[in-house]
Amino acid sequence: MNPQTQELIKTERRRSDFSYIAEVIQGGRIRPSTYVHELILPDYLYEELRNRNVINNEDYYILKQAFFEFRRDNVIISFQHLYACEDLHHRIDRYLVVKAFGNYPIQRAGISKMNFDIIGNKLKKG
Repeated sequence: MNPQTQELIKTERRRSDFSYIAEVIQGGRIRPSTYVHELILPDYLYEELRNRNVINNEDYYILKQAFFEFRRDNVIISFQHLYACEDLHHRIDRYLVVKAFGNYPIQRAGISKMNFDIIGNKLKKG
């Protein structure tokens, strides 16, 4: 199959997926005003993230956390709550860093209050 035909097939699949989400899942409605936090990304990146399960549309549909819009070559994902937007943004950033470097070089450490209490109790008994 020649590259032009393959690109046309990809484009048609993309249109089909986007229209299914917008028209069937979301009922063709416009974005409700409660969805105030947005991530805007190119459609090719959205597809890659969806195919790699970084973005799991079903979870967002079930929990009604996100609203998807498809404009030109961009996908706009709107959220009601900042934490959900920040969570997806972090997962996208992490995916891109791992893709670029082969691993995630940033480490995070700390002690939660719950772990601190457990450690503190052990130290008092020991």
